[in-house]
Amino acid sequence: MAHQASLLPAGSDATFYDIGRSIALWVSAFEILIHPGTNGRADLRKVFDLIERVPWALRLSGFRRFSTCPKGCKSRRTRASWIYWHLYKARNDFLHGNPVSRKALVFVGSKRNLFDYAGPLYRLALTAFLPLTFTKPIRRRQNAVEFGEYMADRINFLSYQRAIEEGILTARQKPTD
Repeated sequence: MAHQASLLPAGSDATFYDIGRSIALWVSAFEILIHPGTNGRADLRKVFDLIERVPWALRLSGFRRFSTCPKGCKSRRTRASWIYWHLYKARNDFLHGNPVSRKALVFVGSKRNLFDYAGPLYRLALTAFLPLTFTKPIRRRQNAVEFGEYMADRINFLSYQRAIEEGILTARQKPTD
């Protein structure tokens, strides 16, 4: 499902609604990833729980400052969950025939398209699901060469996670987010 979702609509026959289809496929990919099996359910809250379990490389990524529910809700989630919430709402609007404006698919503060965040967000979900963490034991600090190799391996491993998180942090509704 994630593979199909990642295929960008292109060509002279591509429409605004092809983006809606792609968003729907991405949300389905998230739900398939967290589906517990025969008698279980995959829903918005379970995807949130998965995203919130990501072992963040950047401290700012783990801050829970964003509301992911209607006004008046007190719970706060990470920016990654907040982005997923926007994907989820857009999917529902497209599939249920609700009006969808192009403006609803753009983060005003960063002027970036919601769809652009789906793939990186899925990579974060995989980070928590698999789990993709650096587990190599730390080498003795007395041996500078061994410790240097350990640090180089750790930095290399985390570079992908950091790049994804830096991309996710660009999603903003207001210039101050």
